Amino acid sequence: MRPVVWQHREYLPRPPAEAYQLFADTDRFSRLRGGKPLTIEEQPVANGEVQRLIRAGDGNPYIEEPFEWEEGVSFSVRRHYRTGLIASYDWSISFEPDGDGTTLHFRGAFYVRSLLGRVAMLIFTRLALRPQVHAAFAKVRKSSAERIVAPAALPETIHERRLERARETLVRATGQPRVVDKLIAVIREETDIELLHLKPLELAQRWKVDADAVVAAFLRGTREGFFELRWSLICPSCRGAKGETDNLSRLRLEAHCDSCNIEFDSDFGNSVQVTFRPAPTLRRLDASYFCVGGPLRTPHIRAQRNIDAGNTVDLTSDWVDDLEQPRLRCPVLFKELPISAAGTYVLGDDGFELEAASQTLSVRNATDRDLRVVFEDEAFVSPVLTGAAVAGSKLFRDLFSDQLLAPEMALELRPLAFLFTDLRGSTALYEATGDAAAFAKVRAHFVVLLASLEAHRGNLVKTIGDAVMATFEDPADAMRCAIAMQRGIAEAGEVTIKIGVHYGRAMAVTLNERADFFGATVNRAARLEGQGAGGDIVCSRRVYDDPAVQELLADGGFELAHEEVAVKGIEAPMPIVRVQVL
Repeated sequence: MRPVVWQHREYLPRPPAEAYQLFADTDRFSRLRGGKPLTIEEQPVANGEVQRLIRAGDGNPYIEEPFEWEEGVSFSVRRHYRTGLIASYDWSISFEPDGDGTTLHFRGAFYVRSLLGRVAMLIFTRLALRPQVHAAFAKVRKSSAERIVAPAALPETIHERRLERARETLVRATGQPRVVDKLIAVIREETDIELLHLKPLELAQRWKVDADAVVAAFLRGTREGFFELRWSLICPSCRGAKGETDNLSRLRLEAHCDSCNIEFDSDFGNSVQVTFRPAPTLRRLDASYFCVGGPLRTPHIRAQRNIDAGNTVDLTSDWVDDLEQPRLRCPVLFKELPISAAGTYVLGDDGFELEAASQTLSVRNATDRDLRVVFEDEAFVSPVLTGAAVAGSKLFRDLFSDQLLAPEMALELRPLAFLFTDLRGSTALYEATGDAAAFAKVRAHFVVLLASLEAHRGNLVKTIGDAVMATFEDPADAMRCAIAMQRGIAEAGEVTIKIGVHYGRAMAVTLNERADFFGATVNRAARLEGQGAGGDIVCSRRVYDDPAVQELLADGGFELAHEEVAVKGIEAPMPIVRVQVL
């Protein structure tokens, strides 16, 4: 039986790229047009994919195929019903440039099981569906927001007096009323699904405010009980949050992504993200989706197509030149291919191959099974607050000393700059001045060092006798801090310190109920400090070769000495750069 086809057009005075971003957020659009919350069951199938069995409200359950899309051009989905008048339907929206705006083409094709179903769908599309879409679109047209405005939360889910108290407390704690007001507005206005995983760096980017201020507001709010902090692993395929926990000590090395049907390991520096959600005392959340597979859930994927065995699909060839690292990937086969030119690519059981160069980009499925293929930017990086950045920060350590890595874990971090300091001649200082006087000078010198760390984004790991160990995300920040330390200590005029700085990867472990760092990078940084004469900074060539560090040292006019030194525990001489500060 022929499908009942429904088509509708709407004009939006925005360019196609903006219009696409609005409507590809399918969960928000479904909420706006009055959709029902979904219950979802993910089931692995024979071809390695995962199918979703979904029920909207009390409606008939259906199987949803993976969404298909080309960013800025169109997206579509097909759903199959197990019972009821409708056997299946296709739903699509395409975006056509129209002057300074965009004409959106809505299309639904409903495949029914009987004549009664055909009559019912004709009535539904004319009397219900068109008014729903038109009314929702009218709300979007009136809004100037970058995203579809979410329907208002139910008043009984928000505790206004507690929200006001939270605002007053956070403004006092942070001194950032603008940031705090935006946080409070998010709690009041965002959808429940968005509030389950609030991402500080993404919010800072959207609000055009300082990211550190947003992170600090969330951390202080968590300490006060206004937010819950969540640790989760990021799936390398869909980049969704998996294996979530509220305590770092319960975070585990491996996770399973039900949506992608894969197991994956964690890399603490890149694969662990930190998100926040409002405490139930401020707003009660319902973790229900209204649409689960829309394009904006995976922003690194520019196009996704379901290709039947033996079939070929065409993709937008302009992206090959526009993207930094374009690649084709088949998630089920675990095959991928970086590409640098358009052409016809063939997907076989062993992966992708370029069959012929051409002006167009197409993919042919040469296997004997239906497969999903994605075209993505491998270099795409969403603003994610990583576990390494949070766990290593001084503010986090000050506020959450109970949040430690699991005792059995040793997780590789992304590269960090390590800074070690130590007093020169500390034994002679104690002998010459006595314990009490020497201790007072040591304590005063720690005040200078810790103030420098805080001013230059440094994270105190620990003090070791008279020494300090600290980490930095950026080697230039480590060098700035080291310079400030030497100058601050010189101004105080009580003691002299040695400083070593190195940059590289290290392992984070829990030891004696504290997070600590170990490995070759840490050992080298500690050995560099021992090469100092006092009043100088000894850094590795890896630190010195950083462009920002070189610019910093050149602008400061520092006297530099390039040397090779024998370092205990390292066979070959180690090249160093000695920066004379004083």
